[in-house]
Amino acid sequence: ARRYENWDFARSMSDAINEYGSLTENQLAAVQRAMAKDAARTNELAEKREANSGDVDLSAIDKLFASAKSHDLKKPVWRAVGLEIHTDRQYGNNTLWIKDTELAKYVGKIVNGRFQAFNAAKPTTLPTLRDIAADPVKAAINYGQATNRCCCCGRALTFGVSVVAGIGPICAENFGLSFLRDDAEIGRAHV
Repeated sequence: ARRYENWDFARSMSDAINEYGSLTENQLAAVQRAMAKDAARTNELAEKREANSGDVDLSAIDKLFASAKSHDLKKPVWRAVGLEIHTDRQYGNNTLWIKDTELAKYVGKIVNGRFQAFNAAKPTTLPTLRDIAADPVKAAINYGQATNRCCCCGRALTFGVSVVAGIGPICAENFGLSFLRDDAEIGRAHV
């Protein structure tokens, strides 16, 4: 709502200039205060984004996505509790987009190993992302067991082996994780 109030204020000042040719001293002072407040807010958001940004070791995730792409998957996704990692759909192969599942919105992107937080990123986003990247297999198992959904395609997991592994049979093959299902089948947990 505050954003629209700012637009209403700007529109009223523009209307005043159009009608009278200039602003009064009080109107000009109000414009200057609004500009200063906007600049402070912009700086505050930039500092918050920088504080929530940082490097992420993607070597394990890169292997999974490379396997998926070798199986002709165009837009592979890796789901974990709280976050989803999406491959770039538009701008090139070296960008990953991070979506917060609770907020249902993208909260940042990873370019060349550095997470660049958006305004919506939480202070917990980067640590969670680092945990997922350090052990994506563990994150997959946790996700599957918590949601009964495949960590790759998001479809419901109906067989016990799939739930324990956190991944369905087709996705396990595509992402090079068939061993997860084998381990689950013989009762060994990878975690």
